[in-house]
Amino acid sequence: MVKKVLFITIAVVLAGFISLQFFQPAPNNAPVTANDLFHHLEVPPAVKNKLQASCYDCHSNQTQYPWYNKVAPLSWVIADHVKNGKEEMNLSEWGQLSKRDKIGVLSGIAEVLEDGSMPLESYLKLHKEARFSAEETEAVTQWAENAMEAVLSAP
Repeated sequence: MVKKVLFITIAVVLAGFISLQFFQPAPNNAPVTANDLFHHLEVPPAVKNKLQASCYDCHSNQTQYPWYNKVAPLSWVIADHVKNGKEEMNLSEWGQLSKRDKIGVLSGIAEVLEDGSMPLESYLKLHKEARFSAEETEAVTQWAENAMEAVLSAP
């Protein structure tokens, strides 16, 4: 009797898990447009590579998904992180921002790197390449400060 109840319970849980796989969120991988940050600001190659590796998955329209994004409910968690990240800052929409918002984004990039609050620890656990060294933090922070000056002096 116990074996039968256990078997039925496992079968129901497994069927539920399998059925969840048919309900996946829409991917966040639109083509790069002229609004992207890299089309508007000069970005040294090392800084560009670091921003793409560490920020673009959650803060752009070009998420590079890991293999486990195909597994619900992980796919829902990832989609929620990306949605929240894009609400805070979407580097793919840079060209549509006001000058004030651009300054805020650049200032925010420098701030979160200096205080270590970004990238999120949960992201870094699975994306070691996203971790910033002291030199990378300094390079990106310096670039952000220089970019603020460029934005301020632009017409």
